[in-house]
Amino acid sequence: MITDIIDVFERKFNTFADTANAFTSRFIRDEDSAIGTLCYRNFNVEFEYCLEYRGAIEKSGLNIIVDFSKRTQLPLKCMMYDIIGLLDKNNFNCWFYCFIENEERMELCFDKLSTDFEEVLPKLRDFAGSVDNLKKLEEIIKKNIKTTVGIDNIDDIKTELEDNDEVMADDVYDYLYSLYFGFEMNAFATNEYRDFLSGDFKKALKRYQKKKHRLVYEDAICEYIKSAYKSDPVLTKEYECLKDGLEEYYSSNGFAPFAVSCGVLIVPFFVLSVILYYAIALILYSNSLYATALEWYNSIACILSALIGSMLGGYFLRERIYRNFFKKKYKRMMNYDAIFNTEKTKKKLKIFVYLVYILVLIFVFLSANCGVSLNDRGVHINKTIFDFDGSFYRYNEISVAECEEYNVTLYFDDGESIDMCDYAEINDVNENILPILKQNGVEIVEVGNSTE
Repeated sequence: MITDIIDVFERKFNTFADTANAFTSRFIRDEDSAIGTLCYRNFNVEFEYCLEYRGAIEKSGLNIIVDFSKRTQLPLKCMMYDIIGLLDKNNFNCWFYCFIENEERMELCFDKLSTDFEEVLPKLRDFAGSVDNLKKLEEIIKKNIKTTVGIDNIDDIKTELEDNDEVMADDVYDYLYSLYFGFEMNAFATNEYRDFLSGDFKKALKRYQKKKHRLVYEDAICEYIKSAYKSDPVLTKEYECLKDGLEEYYSSNGFAPFAVSCGVLIVPFFVLSVILYYAIALILYSNSLYATALEWYNSIACILSALIGSMLGGYFLRERIYRNFFKKKYKRMMNYDAIFNTEKTKKKLKIFVYLVYILVLIFVFLSANCGVSLNDRGVHINKTIFDFDGSFYRYNEISVAECEEYNVTLYFDDGESIDMCDYAEINDVNENILPILKQNGVEIVEVGNSTE
């Protein structure tokens, strides 16, 4: 899927490069990203596609980076949002397309992005020829980086470079811009920007006014909204990948397959957990006269391990879930699944799943190891699942068994005591535990309306 999207990007870029009047062009790609570069006299333009960037939201994004570093002493790069206000203050076209989920969407988005770029290219050429213009851009970049990253990209970095001779300026700036562009892309993969693009200016302005740290371009959007006579969509429906992507990213569409997978898998996982629970319990208490862990109600703790197991197992069965339970949305779900669950994410998740399954096994073992067991020599008690060794009391160390109507309490010579009904129902205590205690000489004391 991602390879197909990049194939379209490469084809469209190479076609566009033939008419872009650049000195040279090149295209570099790997398994989940690609960069097409156009080299002009005073600047370079990079059309970038990346499946997953530094931010938490933006996925499968198409972007433009303009690099003026050949004209400045220090590296100077920007997204189109940083510079467009200096080229055309009334231009509010979309310059970053997020959540491109298939080849058709890439085709549409690239055509729109390249067409909009062609319109501003003459202004960009003129802009790059002026040193004063570049200084204005530097001030905007400086303000935006300070707002997002919290670093003065001129003063702070100059100080850092002066204090550390081993640090290379290009490396520092590459890292800084990488951080900054991550924050900036994240800003244009949001609900407020979606509302603006779709023409819901009232809601967009309300959301933007709640943001404490806005980019210069976002301030311009707010001023534009306030002065606009009417709310017109910036993008037509066919380009609304941000709207569709955010809907898929935040909505319950992803929860439905998750819930179905849990419902389908929880029963077999529960049965497997119970079988494992009793297998462990039978081994642990093979020499016991009675063990509370073997009562059916104590195995209910396996529901937790079954729930976790079904949740994780459902991740690997999601394609079958999509195909069998969401037939009408199958293709759409698989498209978005490809960009939300990248190969890197899948590899990390597999490792995580294996670790969790190990923890689940440990939990089942500890659950089976928790409770009270009686043998020929005495009583062994594991009060909680984390009480690994437990406590052992010989029958002659049990002072008394105090029987009430709904509980039986054992008192020991060391001053400790336990309520047996914390581990077994009162009927099982009366029918199984008290006879063993009596047979081994433990004093039984009835309190109130006790039942023996």
